[in-house]
Amino acid sequence: MSLVHFKQLWANYVAQEDLPKILSLYDKNFIFRGTFAKNTTSNRTQLEKYFKGFSKDVSKVVFLKNSSLIKNKDTYIDNGK
Repeated sequence: MSLVHFKQLWANYVAQEDLPKILSLYDKNFIFRGTFAKNTTSNRTQLEKYFKGFSKDVSKVVFLKNSSLIKNKDTYIDNGK
């Protein structure tokens, strides 16, 4: 799956408020710091809590810029805006 396709899936799932599908895009060994998060987490419950609030507050996703992108097989690490 290309990064563009992956990001479009993510944006669609956020717009649909489909929490299970959003969470399915994150590896079991993730490290996450969301746009509106104060802290970094690798806790699945905290990730779920973040996206419950995020999906309610965000109606549209726009990707502005990628600061850093790493692709390793089927894993993407994306630090951007």
